[in-house]
Amino acid sequence: MKRRLSAEMAATRFIGDYFPGCNAVIWAGSCAAGKGSSHSDIDLVIIDDTCERPFRQSYMAWGWPVEVFVITSDTYEDLFAANREAGTAALQRMIAEGRLLKDNGSGAPIIAEAKRQVAQGPAPWSLDEMNRCRYEITELLEDLKEPSNRGEHCFTALSLAEKVPIFLLRANECWIGEGKWLYKTLQQFAPEFARAWMDAIRDCIANGNAQAVTKLAEQALEPYGGKLFAGYYQESEY
Repeated sequence: MKRRLSAEMAATRFIGDYFPGCNAVIWAGSCAAGKGSSHSDIDLVIIDDTCERPFRQSYMAWGWPVEVFVITSDTYEDLFAANREAGTAALQRMIAEGRLLKDNGSGAPIIAEAKRQVAQGPAPWSLDEMNRCRYEITELLEDLKEPSNRGEHCFTALSLAEKVPIFLLRANECWIGEGKWLYKTLQQFAPEFARAWMDAIRDCIANGNAQAVTKLAEQALEPYGGKLFAGYYQESEY
């Protein structure tokens, strides 16, 4: 069986074949950090001013799945700003923590700005955003009290599993993430709470016991006014 290329060699060949005229390339992810496995992919942030607009595309090349995130010198600031407002720093982190494989001089300033923003943190949450999340968590906790069936109980617990960490992190002006990155970020901010929260969610889903989930959720809300129902107001987005 023919062995596939090393991750770095595959990334280098991919750049030369698919984006030969690009300005700069940052190799991100576990493979770039030397922690890749047989199931890892190659993540590349490509700064390419020959492209009309930013895009994301997936490839298979030299035995590797390759995820490409293409930005331009004119668009990265807007993308960074949108991420700061949403509280997510996926693009900034990839650029800040990755390895520079190619650069015509335009990549280094973008990397410096990504590092600055990761250290700075996201844009502060507005009071309306915080109250909306408080209300949503309150509703989910109420739904957890008397679910109609096992499925509803599990899905409500899964909704809380994400909603409460998002609230805790955003209320404290920390970055959030999706999937495993949300849990990793929670671990960094509040490791004891993260462990207790995971145990509580597991117990809630496996055994139907919502006591620990309810206690921890209320603990997270308490410094910010606690649960919210009566008096909550939201204008229609129509």
